[in-house]
Amino acid sequence: MPIPHQQVIENFVQKGDGGRGTNVVAKEKDGALYSTPPHPWEVRGNGIPLAVRLEDGGFLANGARLNWPSNRHQTLVLRALEESKVPFGVVPLDSVTAAWTDGKIRDWNQAPFSLKDLRKEVEIVVPSVGERWREVEIKDKYG
Repeated sequence: MPIPHQQVIENFVQKGDGGRGTNVVAKEKDGALYSTPPHPWEVRGNGIPLAVRLEDGGFLANGARLNWPSNRHQTLVLRALEESKVPFGVVPLDSVTAAWTDGKIRDWNQAPFSLKDLRKEVEIVVPSVGERWREVEIKDKYG
C-alpha cells in the first residue's frame, strides 16, 4: 500500500530515500522524484520529474507550470525544499532542454539527455537558501 505522497517527498528531500506514494515516486537510484498522474499518456518514462538531487548535494526543482495533480505535488516539493535549508534552484525543465540544445528543442519530453546527465552537469551556483552577496570593492565613475 502506498504511503502518503507528502511523506515520500519529505523522505526524498531530507534523507534521499526512495518510495512510492499516491501518484508520487521517489527513485533513490535515479536521485529523482516524479509525479505520476493518473493518465499515462501525459508522461514519458517514470513520470513528470519534480526534483532531482544534483551531484553537488543540492536540488534542481522543475519550475514548469504543471497540471493537476502534478502541480499539487510540485508545491509540496518546493515547500519541503524551502524547509530543508538545502541549496536548490527552480527552473522549468523545458528551459533547461532549450539551453542545452541551443534552442533547437524546447520540450523536456523530447530532451536528448536524461536526468542522470542533468545530475552530473548542473550545479546550484546561487542557492535559494543562505544567499550572501559580496560587497563591491571597486567603484566606477558613477559611484
